[in-house]
Amino acid sequence: MIGIRYIVVGARPLSGRFLAKAAVLPAEVELTVEKHAQFLLHAIQARAPFKTGVYRASWHIERDGNRRVVTTAEPYGRRLELGFFGQDSLGRHYSQAPQPHVRPAADLTETVYVADMMTVATRGI
Repeated sequence: MIGIRYIVVGARPLSGRFLAKAAVLPAEVELTVEKHAQFLLHAIQARAPFKTGVYRASWHIERDGNRRVVTTAEPYGRRLELGFFGQDSLGRHYSQAPQPHVRPAADLTETVYVADMMTVATRGI
């Protein structure tokens, strides 16, 4: 039976590179998260059904620890994104088709975000 062997060459330099990366990784991740939160914010605003006014301006970034949450406080944001058919709690009737602007922006941002995070994680190693 033939065994499989792995020989590690240069473990000490590689270990040093890992330690150096560990020292800068949190700051690099923070910058990347902030960059992509800004990108998502602008992508949502660009795709919003109303190009001016309260709704578009209501989108903002909230910091939650190391996370960034791109959100709006406008109660009709969900209705615009997903549509609404029927009667609301105030008795008003709606027949509003969906106007997706958040999901397309998030899909666009996700692809680039994952690629950038992989670059951050592997750069310098």
